[in-house]
Amino acid sequence: MSELFLHDSRWSGDWQLWLSDVVPGLHIDSSGSTFSLYSLALHEAQNGAGILMGHEPLVRSSFADGSLIAPFKQVFELSRKLVVSTPYPLRKGTLLEKIVAQLSDDV
Repeated sequence: MSELFLHDSRWSGDWQLWLSDVVPGLHIDSSGSTFSLYSLALHEAQNGAGILMGHEPLVRSSFADGSLIAPFKQVFELSRKLVVSTPYPLRKGTLLEKIVAQLSDDV
């Protein structure tokens, strides 16, 4: 079963965090393919290569268009947050503002 787990190298411990919360005390080997970019891992999940731990802002549009489904109902909220920081205020209508809006809960 471990070959089904897809990982992003930056968030490599996410599967173990989720498994520890959902099935405490049960050891499941979550090793599997690791990708240097989340977008690559997401693309592989969309192609059916395995199951990726979804970070909701980054998979929201894939759920909406049907290219991904959530195989489990259990959600685990991490203490870390996705943060976008700029040295200047975002200008309305710019590409960066649209990206930040897409990643925020204000979409």
